[in-house]
Amino acid sequence: MKILSVYAMFSCHANKGGTNESNNMNEFYNGYLTKTEVACRLRKSKRTIDEWVSKGILPYIKIRRSVLFKWSDVVQAIDKFERKGVEL
Repeated sequence: MKILSVYAMFSCHANKGGTNESNNMNEFYNGYLTKTEVACRLRKSKRTIDEWVSKGILPYIKIRRSVLFKWSDVVQAIDKFERKGVEL
């Protein structure tokens, strides 16, 4: 993952009581997340996540009033904006 450090991702979960050894890493990286969890992992505000959703930048799933994000889809969407520097 190019965007986040491992520390940043674990610190998001530390706010909910920390992580334990029994957590499945695949679930951690690929599970469904709330807007708050996505904002925490990306180090952005919830308002920024709202703006990216309204502009169609981030894919989401809406079930009635609940909005969820699949982490792997979020990373893939953000990777589309990666710009490569010019080698000197």
